Amino acid sequence: RQYFMDGFYPTGNKLRRNGFTPSAALVKAVILNSGRPMLGRDSSSLSPSAPYDEVQGFGLISLVDGVYLEGRTKGRLLVWDNVKLKNGEEWEETLTLNNCPAVTTSVTLVYMDKENASGNCAECLINRLNLTVQKGSQIFYPNGKLGPDTKNNAQRIRIPQDDVPITVKVGATNLATNSQKFALVVFGCVDAGTSSPTKSAPPSLSPTRTVTPSNLPSLSPTVTCEDDPKFKKGQKKRTCRFIRKRNKQKRINKWCNMQKRGIPVTSWCCKTCIKCTTCFNTSCAHIKRRYPSNGNGEYTLGKTVNGVTKEFKVWCHDMDSDPKEY
Repeated sequence: RQYFMDGFYPTGNKLRRNGFTPSAALVKAVILNSGRPMLGRDSSSLSPSAPYDEVQGFGLISLVDGVYLEGRTKGRLLVWDNVKLKNGEEWEETLTLNNCPAVTTSVTLVYMDKENASGNCAECLINRLNLTVQKGSQIFYPNGKLGPDTKNNAQRIRIPQDDVPITVKVGATNLATNSQKFALVVFGCVDAGTSSPTKSAPPSLSPTRTVTPSNLPSLSPTVTCEDDPKFKKGQKKRTCRFIRKRNKQKRINKWCNMQKRGIPVTSWCCKTCIKCTTCFNTSCAHIKRRYPSNGNGEYTLGKTVNGVTKEFKVWCHDMDSDPKEY
C-alpha cells in the first residue's frame, strides 16, 4: 500500500505526484503475484510441495519479485485497479514483452466476491470472474489448472519469459450482482508506459466487444497512455521518438516540461514522459491525459510563475468527464 501511496508506481522512483490509494484487492494481487515456488515443508523430513498445493499455495512472498524499483528489480510492473465488469462482459489487454532479466511473466487477478450465506458449498463463488492468458495459439489458465478456476477469487498465471506478446482476458460469468470490480497486476518484461497506473478503460456494454486503446491524447477515460505519432515541435520538428532517443533522462525532463499550443508535451508524449522525473501535473485535465483511469481524489499540482515552480494540493472532481480543480 505504501509503495503506491508514496508514488513509486510506475517509474520505480518515489514521486509524490504519482501516489494513489490502492484497493485491498490490488494490494493482495501484488502480494500473491510475488510468490516464489518452494521446495516443500521441512518437518522431520522434507515433504515435497508444488505451487498451488495445500502446503505453499501461491508460494513465498517476495516483493522484489512483485513491485518495480528502478535498478533493483528484474522486471517491471503494470497494474489495473477497480475495473468493473457486468455479467457476460470481457476485459482484454494485449501486452508487448521486451528483454529484461526476469525469467517469467506473472499475471494475478483478485476480486472481493459477494458474501455467500451457505456454509457447506463445494463451489462458493457468488460472482465468478475467469482469468486467461493467450500467447500465440496457447491459452493458459490460472492456479495450475487446465481450465477455468471456479473456486477461487484469487487467480495467478505464470509463464516463461520471451518476446511473444500476450493477451490477458478477464471474463464475467454468472454474476449475482449488477457488476463486479477487480484488480489485476502483471510483473515481468513489460513496458511501464503501456497502460494506465490504476484501472483500465471501462468495458463495452456489449459482451462481445473488448476495450481498444487509442493512440491520441484525450480526456476520454477509454484512452490509455500512448505517444501521439503526429506530434512535432519546433523548427526541427522534434517528435516523441526523438525525446526518448537513447533514454536520456536530461532530454526527457527538458522536453516533457515544455508545452505546445498551451498543452503540456506530457499530454502528447504520454508514454515517453511518464519517465520524466521533474514534470509536474499542471491541472486535473493534465492528470487525466497522463493517467486516463485515475478517479476523483486529492492530487498535487505544480504551477510555474516567473521561473519559480510551486506545488499545491487540489481535489480533482468529474475525472470521468470534465475534470475540475477544487
